Amino acid sequence: MSMSERILSSLKLPASCPRFDKTLFKKLFYEHGELKSRDKKLFQEQVEKIVLHYNLTPKSTNIVAYQNEERRYLELPIVLVRLKGRKNAARIAEIIQRTLPHPCLLLLVCGDATAVHVAHQRIHGSDAAKITLEAIEQSDWLLADQLNDFQLDFLSALDVSRFRFTNFYDFYSDLFQRVQALNAAEISGQFKEGSASRVEETASQLDNYRSLGQQLEIKRSELSSEAHFNRKTALKLEIQQIKSAMADLKSEL
Repeated sequence: MSMSERILSSLKLPASCPRFDKTLFKKLFYEHGELKSRDKKLFQEQVEKIVLHYNLTPKSTNIVAYQNEERRYLELPIVLVRLKGRKNAARIAEIIQRTLPHPCLLLLVCGDATAVHVAHQRIHGSDAAKITLEAIEQSDWLLADQLNDFQLDFLSALDVSRFRFTNFYDFYSDLFQRVQALNAAEISGQFKEGSASRVEETASQLDNYRSLGQQLEIKRSELSSEAHFNRKTALKLEIQQIKSAMADLKSEL
């Protein structure tokens, strides 16, 4: 079983949800995505195929649609995007999330590997046709024959019977939290299902950890080329301080 199929199977969707496996042609995104020339070229060169596997609706799931002035969560499409390379996967996923009218579960597939992409949407001001991506989570690339313990825990947590069925916003928020928890587990080594109430806090911790990691690489690069003893000593101290801050964040995730 491929990694993408394993993820779909792990959702354990109700039998009332039909599987479509319908191809979404690139033309749809060219016409409705307001793509700049470089993004259109990216689609042409890097996207092999886009497939709508499922489209969860109130009728097929008994989940209530959610809509207010800022959000429109009426359905939940589950879409596979087959890519020719990993390099621009995040950019392509964001374009798709902005173009489709509802937040979706994207399965980004490149070779045997699959990454999971989710994004909360917000209606852009007074123009209901324009969508802003408010929060984004994309997992690392997963391989079906190389899953570790916390990745297996993630798959178990995808069982939608454990999600809130109050409305599609709550349902999608629970899905979003699982992907975020997987990203946190890549740092901590332990999958913690947590709750939707901690999503913003966890997002801040992940951003801080990643930012510190970037700073650490910069300082290490500076240290490797520094010749002056005093500056090298200062850089070593800064590196230790960054490592200590990262260790503190790791314990909190």
